[in-house]
Amino acid sequence: MRQPWRRWTLRTRLLLIGLLGLALAQAIGSVALYTALSVANQRAVDADAHATAAAVAELVSSGRLPATVPVTGTEMVQVVDSGAGS
Repeated sequence: MRQPWRRWTLRTRLLLIGLLGLALAQAIGSVALYTALSVANQRAVDADAHATAAAVAELVSSGRLPATVPVTGTEMVQVVDSGAGS
């Protein structure tokens, strides 16, 4: 019994090889794009968190920390010191 792919014409086999190659390239590209965007998004979130922490630390060190810390968007800030429980 012959393999089924041997019954196909050369044009059909070449078309199939090309389509499989394009599908593989698209899959690899999709994974690479997802990974790159995930890393960029995580770095942006980390940078925003560090900037907020630096701003709050500046307020604390200058003695101008208000009772409610001003934040933007969905940020949440909690300031805890060693004398909070006493």
